Amino acid sequence: SVMFSNPLGWFETSNLPDAYVTEVSKLVSTWKQHRAAIFNGTILPIGEAPDGTNWSGFLSFTPDRRSGYVLIFRGLTQSSTWSEPLPLDPAATRVELLGGSGHARLEHGVLKVDIPGPRGFLFARVSQ
Repeated sequence: SVMFSNPLGWFETSNLPDAYVTEVSKLVSTWKQHRAAIFNGTILPIGEAPDGTNWSGFLSFTPDRRSGYVLIFRGLTQSSTWSEPLPLDPAATRVELLGGSGHARLEHGVLKVDIPGPRGFLFARVSQ
């Protein structure tokens, strides 16, 4: 959830399981490749206020609204699908999955997401 903010962590990392470090390392590496573009955009919350049971996330988009990034969280909801209109140029139709699981597509300015399990997330780049 901190990928669209400036993360600062004060915690003990030496006892994290190796599997967790391996899994998170890939995502952090991908995020580092895109963080300048994320922070150069306008960042907005999307979905509902997070309460652990609903869909929430963030959108970062460029000034021309032709591209951006989304970070979507599925809470403890039975529905594996969710949709949200995005304030992007209608020509933005490509969605590239960068992290997490599931699928996303843009149709007529509406982001349609499918995340297979509760407490899942999806990190993606959207463009023309």
